[in-house]
Amino acid sequence: YSVYAVMDQAVWQDPEESDRSVNFFARAMGTPLADRNLIAFSLNAGFTFHEPFLHRDDDTFGIAMGYTRVSGAASDADRDTNFFSGAAPIPVRSSETFIEVTYQYEVAPWWQLQPDIQYVFNPGGGIANPDTGQRVKNETVIGLRTNILF
Repeated sequence: YSVYAVMDQAVWQDPEESDRSVNFFARAMGTPLADRNLIAFSLNAGFTFHEPFLHRDDDTFGIAMGYTRVSGAASDADRDTNFFSGAAPIPVRSSETFIEVTYQYEVAPWWQLQPDIQYVFNPGGGIANPDTGQRVKNETVIGLRTNILF
């Protein structure tokens, strides 16, 4: 099992445009059963800005950061594999961090587009690239989501 906490708090509201606001959010999660879970702890936090441009009432800009720590048991398993396998050593997994920027754009009342870009430091906590055996390098991830209501 895991323990988690979530917070979402308005930190600013435009006095003249009540739906224009900035919110702060945070989510922390951990587990006391680190010997059974790959992830022992994670923390995500960021800001959302509703109506970042005047009269774009249904647009939202977001920026966030996240951190995930791989459990000690998983890291120990990597060390044991290195010690006992006799093969080329694999990286020992530790943690992953990301930053993310997104913008939800209302094209029409029934259609939203949301481009998203993330930069991930130490993907997978430092997993090995199966082709080289070296750690996977930092990665940029670009995505586009669409919602169509009908």
